[in-house]
Amino acid sequence: MKKLRILSLTAALLCACTAFGCQEQNKEESAVEETVKISPRSIVFDWQYVYNSKLTEFMKSSDYSSDEGNESMFELYDITNDGTPELIISPNGDRTTKCEVYTSVNGSVHSLGSYGNNGKVGYIPDMAIVCDEFQGSGFVIGKYLSFVNSEFSEVMTYYDNTASASNGAVIAHKINDEDVSLPEYDAALKEYKDKYTEMLGRKYTFGSETIDYAIQCSESWGAVLNSQQKESCKKLLSSAVTNSEDNELKPAFELCDLNNDETPELIVSEGSSEDSACKIYYFSDNELKELEGDYKGGGVIWFDIEKNVFYVSTSGGNTYWSLDSADFSADNYKSSGNIMQFGRKYLLTEENIVKTFK
Repeated sequence: MKKLRILSLTAALLCACTAFGCQEQNKEESAVEETVKISPRSIVFDWQYVYNSKLTEFMKSSDYSSDEGNESMFELYDITNDGTPELIISPNGDRTTKCEVYTSVNGSVHSLGSYGNNGKVGYIPDMAIVCDEFQGSGFVIGKYLSFVNSEFSEVMTYYDNTASASNGAVIAHKINDEDVSLPEYDAALKEYKDKYTEMLGRKYTFGSETIDYAIQCSESWGAVLNSQQKESCKKLLSSAVTNSEDNELKPAFELCDLNNDETPELIVSEGSSEDSACKIYYFSDNELKELEGDYKGGGVIWFDIEKNVFYVSTSGGNTYWSLDSADFSADNYKSSGNIMQFGRKYLLTEENIVKTFK
């Protein structure tokens, strides 16, 4: 295990100024508003209870797995593009495993079906399209779906067995069950293949701390930050959009509380390639400051929510840090099993910046 640096972070607390006179009343109220700290657990959504119940129900089913390295996981992500996250449950990471997708309607949970493979489901954010693909031995079969009238509807289906040519198979390319030439097949898929596809389903492990964070905190940070903090985020992220050296890498960002003080840190991922790194920013007097460190591990960071330990994973092993304790030692760290992945919740676009920090 690598020897790790130990980091500590002391959050700054603001004090409201006392003002006198009618002319100062608005300023005083504004100052008080900026210093009132809101707990993410005080923010209530009608999907929280039903999703929590569905996760508990799944843990009692025969599909649930606690096998380390191939355990059941889940994710919250708005794939219907209506402002409410869907619940995506991944039973395991096996090649043929699909994800179960659920949505919340008026406080009730409804199944949207099973999609994907390898315990993940593909989603194209720019198009709000789900990709349900399976790669077999010498062939690929798939479909693209959009959410229409409360359900997923097929936009296009495809099939190709070119990889079976060496076995003497009759080669076929199909779009919407009709035979097409290879150029026609490639042209039909190009619009979708050229877009960035996010693989969803394996963000959170099943654990009491992880489920609590996902349900009670992960979707509430926009309501927790005060107006000055939101402006700091928008300013920094907008600058990152402008100065991104390679937008083809699809930089992204996310808010995550790394030291359990109910004030999130801002994480910016430079991309999803193996060499991509993350930058971590924390709030000091409502302004963002960068946390020193080299967080390079595929553009994502892993976080043990119970232990308040975060780490990057590379071919050379894991490197660990903690913002919670100055006494942290990687040599004494043992995973709690309450693990989440973060850094790429939102693609780094002006639209997502405005939506997240409105």
